[in-house]
This record gives sequence, C-alpha cells and structure tokens, in this order.
Amino acid sequence: MTPILEQLEALFEIECQTHRHDLKRLAEVSADRDRLRAFCRELFAESEWPAGSDIGGFTFQELAVAHGLLREETRTEPCVKGCHCEQNYGIKELAKGLTCYRKADWLAEKIEAPHG
Repeated sequence: MTPILEQLEALFEIECQTHRHDLKRLAEVSADRDRLRAFCRELFAESEWPAGSDIGGFTFQELAVAHGLLREETRTEPCVKGCHCEQNYGIKELAKGLTCYRKADWLAEKIEAPHG
C-alpha cells in the first residue's frame, strides 16, 4: 500500500471513530429528550389541563423519579453544607438514613443545589 493510501485509510478510521462517538451521544440525547417528553405529558395529565389544577410536590417528585429526572439516594450525612435534609429533619434523623432526591446527571448544573 502506498503512503498516501495508508494516510487516507488512517484518516478514514479517525473519521469513523468520531462519527461512532457522535452517534452514541445522539442516542443519549434522544433518550433524555424522550424521558423529558414523557414526564411533561404526565404533568399535563395530572394537572387535568386545559381546565387545570395544581400538581402536588409529591406527585411531581414521583413522576420525576419515574422518568429519570430525579434519582433517589439514601444519605446518612449531609451531602453539602446547608443540606436540605439536615435542615428539615436534623442530623439525628439524617444519621438514621433518609432518602435524598437529586437531579439526574444529565439535568444537573455544574454545582448542584441540594434538594431533599
């Protein structure tokens, strides 16, 4: 094989690897979109839109967990300074183990504020 063909083959392989990565990322983003779409549809259904009613925080939280927007973690110590669970339940209750709700990684900001 000539050096030019070897170079072209190497460049082609690099392009293929790049596109495989792009396709994997596209699949991840599509799955995130589908979760968000299903969550929104259930929110509309729960609110009885367009007539409308309030959606309770518990219902919102349940739906967010069910659709992968929130994840549950059992915590026995504060996740960050000023942890919501510590403030609302106290360090003794937290030490026994509480369920903490955190945004899914694909929704989290760089620094995630605590949510419990």
